[in-house]
Amino acid sequence: MDRAPARVALIERAWEAEVERARERGRRPSLLRALAVSHTADLIKCGVLSSLEMAAILAQPNVLRLFIAWLSSDDAPPSRGVTLACVMAVLTVFQAMIHHANFYHTMRAGWNLRIGMTGVIHAKLLGVSSSALRGAAPNVASLVSSDCQRFDNALPFLHFGWISFVDLGVVWTLLGLMLGAVPATAGVGVML
Repeated sequence: MDRAPARVALIERAWEAEVERARERGRRPSLLRALAVSHTADLIKCGVLSSLEMAAILAQPNVLRLFIAWLSSDDAPPSRGVTLACVMAVLTVFQAMIHHANFYHTMRAGWNLRIGMTGVIHAKLLGVSSSALRGAAPNVASLVSSDCQRFDNALPFLHFGWISFVDLGVVWTLLGLMLGAVPATAGVGVML
């Protein structure tokens, strides 16, 4: 499905469906909505991978805290320390693997969106007369080169916008459990 004709057709079908839905509901069609509908599976997969990466990142300091508590304890069994060290190693490897998979899939989704939108613009331009395009060549070049390039730039970081609020809530909760609500709120307030 990473072929340009398939991506162009997918976006065109989603756009036509969006235009029809907008006409029925009496609103303007949204290209963003059509793109989200046409690439829902990619966006969900990337969101799950981003969530798993953040979960691994947040779990590592907690396991490290337990490991440091084990190191400072005189009567803790050695098996607990070995287990915590293994969990820390597994979390680190898991986070690295998820990070690379996440960036691969988000970059691929961005490339597919860019290729699909470039193909849609190209197909539309082929249907327009040359007299209608007179003087518009710089705008078209900007649309294709700069604006479509933003998909490549934005998709890898798309889910970090909402995940950061989840992270903030988790950090505030963990700080609240360890220090109390007032110091946790002060700490989170400093981070903001």
